[in-house]
Order: sequence, then C-alpha cells, then structure tokens
Amino acid sequence: MSTKYNPLNQALMDQILHHLRNGQVQRCLDIGLDVEVLNLLRQPQAHSILKNAPARWCKIQIDLDMVKKLLENCERDERETRLVHRAIQLGATNGMIKDFFGMAPSEISVVRQLLNVPGRSGRVAGLNDTDQVWYRFLDLMSTHEVDHKDAIALLDICMLITEELNGPFESIKHKHDQITLGLIWNLVQTWLNEGLYP
Repeated sequence: MSTKYNPLNQALMDQILHHLRNGQVQRCLDIGLDVEVLNLLRQPQAHSILKNAPARWCKIQIDLDMVKKLLENCERDERETRLVHRAIQLGATNGMIKDFFGMAPSEISVVRQLLNVPGRSGRVAGLNDTDQVWYRFLDLMSTHEVDHKDAIALLDICMLITEELNGPFESIKHKHDQITLGLIWNLVQTWLNEGLYP
C-alpha cells in the first residue's frame, strides 16, 4: 500500500522554502521553527523528508474573531454595493454618491455604465404636489423611527418615497419623466434646514 503524505505539510514546507530563499528568516521563526531546525533545512534531503512525511507535523489555528470580522465586512460591502446601485437607479446625483459612499467620479461613471443609467443632463421632472411627499415623509419617519441625523437611514426613506412616486424602475417608459432621488433628497434637506422637521 502506498504511503500518503499530508498536503498541509507540503504547503507549509513550500512556504518555508520560499521565505528562506528570500532571506525572510524571521517569518520562519514566527511560525514556530527555531534556528536549529532552520540549519537542518539547509540539507536538501530534509526538505523531502518533511514534505513527504505521512505524519502531520504542523497544525492550523483559526483566529475565529478575525474570520467573523472579515465575513462581516464582506456582508457590509455587499449591502453597500446594493445600496449604491439602488441609489443610482433612482437618480442620485454624483455628488450624493460621493458624499455617502466616498466614490470617485470615475468609479461612479463605471457603475452607471454597468447599470445602463447615464448621468442626467438638462431638465429633470419636477414635483407638482410636495404636500404628498411631506405627509409620506412624516409617516415613514415615524413608522421606521428614523433619526433625521442618521444620513443613511434618511437616504433610505428618500429612496422609498422615490420608488413609490415612480413605481418599479423597469416600468418607467421615459427616464427623463422619473422623479429623481436627488430631487426628493434636496426637498427633504430643505425641510430640515428650514426647521420644518423634526
């Protein structure tokens, strides 16, 4: 019966040899080797013995806190990406995307191209009845218990209003007739600045 060698041994031995070839002795010491073993590893047969040993001579230790943190960051990045896409489709201005998400104009341009949502030029649709928006704004702020100082939560309220006014994004026949998120956001900011809310 053939002897099976451990792939973990192989992988770590390759990494150790890489460090040694590049003069990174400290990295070898940091993973648990000592000077005596490093001297023995100067012999080519030592590489083969460790690399092909059936017994596992190394073990993995998981930093669970770090794993969770990285996965949480991944989820947060995905949520932010969805939020950016939604905001752009609803007509957020480049300035809004930059302020909220720190994206450069070139990055915003690429996302617009991917979503087939060009930047707006010329006139955009206006609002005939701001009272409707006002009362809906009050209702949503109360229902969701949103703090008006929480910019992201406030943006979400503005997106909900924009979606309600326009209907599904795909159903808008003429995009220049769309009530934009930028328009709703500016209207809400006007109310806040004038002290009409809270």
